[in-house]
Amino acid sequence: MRADHPAFVLALVTVPAPAPALVFVPVSATRAVLVTLPVGLPPRALPHARTRAPIPLPSPVPRVPDMLPAMSGTEPMRWGVRTLRLLTLDQCRLLKEKGIDWVRIPLPWSFVERRRGQRDWAPTDRWLSAPLESGLSVLGIVGEGFAHATPAWVEGEGGIQAPDHARRLADYVSDVVSRYPAVRGWQVEECLNGWAWEVLGSRRRKGRGWADAATRLRLLREAAEAVRRADAGAKVHVTVTADLPGWRRSAAEWRDAGLRIDVLGLSLFPCRVVPLPSLASRVGEAVHAAREIAGIPEIEISATGFPTHRDPWTHARQREYLAGAAREAREAGAAGFFVSHLRDQAHDDPELGYWMPDQARNLGIWRYDGTPKAAFDELRVVIREDRYG
Repeated sequence: MRADHPAFVLALVTVPAPAPALVFVPVSATRAVLVTLPVGLPPRALPHARTRAPIPLPSPVPRVPDMLPAMSGTEPMRWGVRTLRLLTLDQCRLLKEKGIDWVRIPLPWSFVERRRGQRDWAPTDRWLSAPLESGLSVLGIVGEGFAHATPAWVEGEGGIQAPDHARRLADYVSDVVSRYPAVRGWQVEECLNGWAWEVLGSRRRKGRGWADAATRLRLLREAAEAVRRADAGAKVHVTVTADLPGWRRSAAEWRDAGLRIDVLGLSLFPCRVVPLPSLASRVGEAVHAAREIAGIPEIEISATGFPTHRDPWTHARQREYLAGAAREAREAGAAGFFVSHLRDQAHDDPELGYWMPDQARNLGIWRYDGTPKAAFDELRVVIREDRYG
């Protein structure tokens, strides 16, 4: 029996906005749990829910015809994945065979400058070697303020609260961009509109300075300007967590404060709570909403995924969700679509310094041992628009 069968979704309780809705979802054949839906999730996301009163559906979002090009103009749509592990040449060639021609690769400060003033480029050289040699296009991620990405000596000298932190970060970013001219684009920081959860919840960020909007903006601007100083032709990508209320306001405020954004990346995971592949529609809706923000040339899906940590979050549903999300992004005119994780992670990594839930460790389209899940080939079908090619 499918998890979206009427027998599984037992009740939907509507409450005044902005409070969330409550819904029972299955965890086994005989048990269900009460969970909270994210604020802003439309009731139509649960098509079989038994409601206590009729719920008015929102008006449909206008669709872009399938044959329209991505909003990047004449450039082909970017199809990619984020990788957190070294790739071999054979793995890179397999990605290209499937039509995945971009990889997002973090190049954190802590990799390069473990000791103050001593830069060692061997780790990042090795990290980039196979993707660049294979002909994959690389989107480098720089300036992340996560605990594992910041050198220990930087944290020891005050971290984000140090008066010269933004300048030192910008120096590092400039050096990375200068060293790797073959990297085709640069993402600065990671979803800074979600700073509160990362400080108080996941603990990925450390220091009270993250609560200061002016500090966050200064870090974004310094990093973006450092990229352009090192490579005037590079595109600067900035990302937001589109699962959170107010994400469009955050992007508009950064733009109005002088941050020049070439590509706005949207990160969203609508199936964290309810494992319904039909929630892929949220991807297209987010792209449409982002296109209403004036002054940003391109919109892309920078990260989305469906976990396979346990039933009912199955491999089959992951395949259905990712295929639907990829189609939604293309039809909405997105310039790119990136799966959040290439490979699963077997266990918590002690170097990260924070706990990762099972969901976050099982978002890959490859298993930990590198064998593909069903979603991997289904993405090829969507990208190539040919099931048998």
